[in-house]
Amino acid sequence: TARFPLFALGLPARRVRLAVSASTFLDRSFRTAYSTTSQFDGVPVTGTETIDSRGSIGDIRFAAAGSVRRWLRVGVAAHVLSGENRVLTRRAFTDSTRFAVLDDSVTIDYRGTALSGGVEFIPVRGLSVTTAYRAGQGLRAVRRDTTVARGTVPDRLSAGVRFDRVTGATFVASWARTRWSQMGS
Repeated sequence: TARFPLFALGLPARRVRLAVSASTFLDRSFRTAYSTTSQFDGVPVTGTETIDSRGSIGDIRFAAAGSVRRWLRVGVAAHVLSGENRVLTRRAFTDSTRFAVLDDSVTIDYRGTALSGGVEFIPVRGLSVTTAYRAGQGLRAVRRDTTVARGTVPDRLSAGVRFDRVTGATFVASWARTRWSQMGS
């Protein structure tokens, strides 16, 4: 899924361009509800359990790019990922006269980093070929001051081609692979 910056600032500095941007890396919002049965003094009590999670992980990127030659541009970036989830668990029993609603909440903070780089090759006017790679670094899930899970920001490889030699038209093709399963490793 393409992520568009919510904020971006770029500055020219001689032959190099510097930039900072902020975008959503991963939306972690969801809600699910299911029926449940609990035993109290050997008597089954039915109810509904609801899990409601709200939050996301943001990506703040510090980048530098420049033209090595007229036909070759390169860029590098450092990413700081940060965010949180607020999770509310609620169990409501069918017999509300005998059993009160149980609520529990927890906040999970996320902290991680990544490095990325990209290249744009312009073999002829109106045609460009690009590739980029993000190397994921450590990612932690923290509850209060305790790390509850460790993983890796997923690596991402992408490539694209742009052709704009036809007046009034631009043709683009792109491909990307993100290793989402790497987050839990």
